[in-house]
Amino acid sequence: MKKEEIKLLKQLSKLKLKVPKGLMRFVKDHMNSLGSRRQWYINTLEMWHGRLLLRTFAFNPYGEIKEVCRRLEGCSQVILNDIENRPLAGRVVDFFGNNFWDVNWFKSGNLYTASSSNWWFCDYDNLFNCEEWIEKLNIPYCCYYHPLNRSGLCFYEYICIYRKYPKIELLVKAGWSNLVRYAYLFVLDGKTFEEIFGFNEYWKPYMHQLDYTDIRLIRKYKLNDFEKIKEIRKVYSQRNKYINRHLNFKTAVFVNNLGSQAHLYNDYLKFAEEIGVPLNEPKYLYPKDIKKSYDEAYKRVNELKDELVNKGIANQAAKLSKYIYSSDQLSIFPATSNSELVQESKSLNHCVRTYAKRVADGETGIMLIRRSDEKEKPYYTLELKGKRIVQIRGNHNSAPVPEVSEFVRQWEKKYQLTGY
Repeated sequence: MKKEEIKLLKQLSKLKLKVPKGLMRFVKDHMNSLGSRRQWYINTLEMWHGRLLLRTFAFNPYGEIKEVCRRLEGCSQVILNDIENRPLAGRVVDFFGNNFWDVNWFKSGNLYTASSSNWWFCDYDNLFNCEEWIEKLNIPYCCYYHPLNRSGLCFYEYICIYRKYPKIELLVKAGWSNLVRYAYLFVLDGKTFEEIFGFNEYWKPYMHQLDYTDIRLIRKYKLNDFEKIKEIRKVYSQRNKYINRHLNFKTAVFVNNLGSQAHLYNDYLKFAEEIGVPLNEPKYLYPKDIKKSYDEAYKRVNELKDELVNKGIANQAAKLSKYIYSSDQLSIFPATSNSELVQESKSLNHCVRTYAKRVADGETGIMLIRRSDEKEKPYYTLELKGKRIVQIRGNHNSAPVPEVSEFVRQWEKKYQLTGY
């Protein structure tokens, strides 16, 4: 949010405003008709600092009243008072709370404030006359009551948009009121259709069917075919990051024809990019067997990761080779590959395999302790960080037996290590 918005909302959250005229009478007249509802809401409208201020009050069958929301024109967030959005119970009002107003840009306890859209109360009653406000604001051409206004916006939301973009009147009169809520996307002062909307007049007959996503897709992919946009809409999603990079009509048809395997395509493209597959070639961009191509790409990605990890572990082993040591019964030497760590974990039933990346990155080192006559058979595993012995683990994370402890002490002393 802009600093000015934050300042205004903080100021508004500290104000004790007057109870709107007629509120008490409305509650008294309606409290007995609530039935099984725990609370009902009513909106009031006033001006504050030259901006429209929508205030929402909750009341219950017992006549208790609480102001729960303040929404200021031009601000993307709202301020809330003792109201929660609970997953199962819905909106719950604490009529006996401490009247501490929260500016809605964070999560606080059970108070879900992640999005201002959660706190619209426009489906409830208004304690104001819309026609009187149109006259008061001197906006007779706002078209809120125009027969072609099918925007679905409440009075407050519509008027806030109109006061910022008065030329939405033209959208309504053209029969394109569905675009009013997206007025910020257009240059309404433009001279031509293309200047105003950012695409050509081919779309004029379809304007009443477009929404935000359609507009973005038309502009991004320079579309000129209504049937194509319907295909692309089936595929387009913020989650499909890699599909979106290659999205066009042909890609959309390809994905839609994949049926139940469509979910593999985005990951296939991700893996293909990682391993350098030339996706500019159609045979790779549109593989004949998506499952096979996905499996091959996934396998190669893991192979490359293993190659990098193995290279890192080998580099670390070279540095630790100076600590190789043997006695008559035991030997100690560094792990040299990821497969060694996996085998160590499998044989000794511990988690050293999860240390692979840390070893490869040089964060720590793994030394393998073996019986001198069974160097291929895991016995104990030692972690060495710098010159400090961190831990020694045997089968099922068991502590070292006396012969291993004595061997490690000799090794520690010989190489001036610490920690054991």
